[in-house]
Amino acid sequence: MIDEIRALRYLLYNVLALAHHLDSRSRVYPQVAGATITLISDAVADTWGDWTQIVPINTIDFGYKVIGMVISGVDVASDYFFQLGYSLADGDEPTTAQIMGE
Repeated sequence: MIDEIRALRYLLYNVLALAHHLDSRSRVYPQVAGATITLISDAVADTWGDWTQIVPINTIDFGYKVIGMVISGVDVASDYFFQLGYSLADGDEPTTAQIMGE
């Protein structure tokens, strides 16, 4: 019985840890409404285009994560697939290990 209670407490602790987010606040970046970036797709279907920097290195001086993007001004009716990654050095493209997801 004690082992079951310990297991239940352990499960409850893990569920509570997952429910607790360290995101104390959210910010929109960039904070200038007219600031945009342009993403250019590759001309060949099912081929990744070039990486485009959306947050320049050393711009934000605290830990952060990208939780969303607003896509507008799409000029071709098609399907789009975005991939996010990071780099530790300005100008370097992300390595496979630095790709965070699609």
